[in-house]
Amino acid sequence: MKKERILNKKILLGAFAMLSLVAIVFVTSFAPFILDPAKIGTAEFWTDEIILVVIAIFSVICVMFMGQTDNAGNPKSQIAKQTSLFLGIRDKVVSSEFTQWVHQVLEPNDQKEVYARVLNEINIKQPEIVSLTRKDIKSLINMPQRIDGKWFDEITEKQYKAIIDIKNGKYNIKFVNPDYYLTDNHVGTKYTRSERAGNEDNKRIGYVGLSLATKIIMVIVIGCVFGMYTRDVLANQDMSASLAKLFSRLFNVLSSSFVGYFVGCQDNDLVAGYVEMKVNTISDMLADKQKGFKAKSVEELAREKFIAKTQENTLKIEEKDSKEIASELAKNIS
Repeated sequence: MKKERILNKKILLGAFAMLSLVAIVFVTSFAPFILDPAKIGTAEFWTDEIILVVIAIFSVICVMFMGQTDNAGNPKSQIAKQTSLFLGIRDKVVSSEFTQWVHQVLEPNDQKEVYARVLNEINIKQPEIVSLTRKDIKSLINMPQRIDGKWFDEITEKQYKAIIDIKNGKYNIKFVNPDYYLTDNHVGTKYTRSERAGNEDNKRIGYVGLSLATKIIMVIVIGCVFGMYTRDVLANQDMSASLAKLFSRLFNVLSSSFVGYFVGCQDNDLVAGYVEMKVNTISDMLADKQKGFKAKSVEELAREKFIAKTQENTLKIEEKDSKEIASELAKNIS
């Protein structure tokens, strides 16, 4: 289905390009235009360019909204299908349970995937190395070690720095509020759902901005060509200039509208991708619930947090003590 949709868009783009070419041939054949580069940079030229840019922006934005509305109203569109699926599955979860599942399952798993990806890029095959103390990690530089009953392979200085960056939080995901997955506000990728969710607005703004910038550049290039047009018959110079302006502006309106419509549809496709991600996330939560996942009480969560903080503080004390012992030994030796 997706393949057919892309194919249809390519056919429409090709047909529009061919019609535009025929129109250009028609106009330039009936009116013997020549190019005059001296017209570039004049006050009249820049006035025409500004008008063309304004027309382009206005046409793209207006028809973009029309394209979004038309596409969303089509039951076969991706945005309509995914929104329907989302509305059908959202009411099957309890918000408080879903929030705990996101914090306890989704976020830790996504964070592990990010760490594994970084470690894989530096050719480290033991992801559990991140859980070691900084001292133990440093001891692995150019020397394999047995730590807590498990053998770890040697690492290089470059690998050591990357692992320390992980421990310092350089690759920590900026997680979104779990409620994000339960609202319908508004593609294979290597990024996790948590990373993609945090980047939704930037991606859509960037895509629309790129489309607008591309269209404006195209308008300026076309305007440069039409801005140089003049007739070689002085008596009819005003008529030829008016005809050139009329054609370039009409062409601009049509091409901008065409681009705007497809930008609107493609923006809907992007939104549909995020809605699909939310549907998959809720489905994963429901599947885990069937496998035995249970939400915990506030008391249980507080107890787990206390244990984690106690272990973290104990680790810091041990590291501090080991540094002090090493410092004392160094003083005695000297």
